[in-house]
Amino acid sequence: FRGRMRRLAMIDFCRRVGITKIDKKAYHTLFTGGFLDQSTQYEDFDRLEEFVKACPMLGVLGSAIGNMTIEGEMLVGWAYPLCRERGTGDQSFWQFLDTVFQTRHDSSKTENGLELTGEDKEGAQQMKYEYEVFAPGTPFEHRIACTSDKELITSAFVHLLGLFVKSPYIGGQGSVGNGELNLSELGQNINTDLGQVYTKYLDGHREEIQQFWAGLKM
Repeated sequence: FRGRMRRLAMIDFCRRVGITKIDKKAYHTLFTGGFLDQSTQYEDFDRLEEFVKACPMLGVLGSAIGNMTIEGEMLVGWAYPLCRERGTGDQSFWQFLDTVFQTRHDSSKTENGLELTGEDKEGAQQMKYEYEVFAPGTPFEHRIACTSDKELITSAFVHLLGLFVKSPYIGGQGSVGNGELNLSELGQNINTDLGQVYTKYLDGHREEIQQFWAGLKM
């Protein structure tokens, strides 16, 4: 959940402020949670504040920078199925499990305008595979919270929830139909007015933010 939401947040952030080129270390600060690569014995808290001002989503999601760590204000819990074994549902956990069988077909047999060479050029090549999934419609309980009392950080968190509702996918098998979530109930309860505090902040500080990330030496 957290990794997917971070990527959604930072792609949206870069688009909104017009960032099209960025240092690789800065990229990791935003998109992957940062890195620790220095051994000094102190933290520059003013410098951390500069990063959060230049990207409030870092205040939500956190990141590691040099020898410093920005502690994110978003708490993400485990997702558990509502089931009889946990005392949260009538159905057994095992009823929600399913196995998916898929086949990768040999597209070379339908390729037009391309001559294939090499061994086994006449034989079909395909692969059958299977994996275990939660069946479509499995209900989960989950908790995502924000601990900040700062309006800008809270607004960024609310905006992030909205991004997740619009692109409700997790996991690495979305290309074959897996990982789609039904977040309609969450979407109905998002305070869109609060979320606009964040987007208006980015609009009002667009040039400053661009200059910060363009001139950043890490």
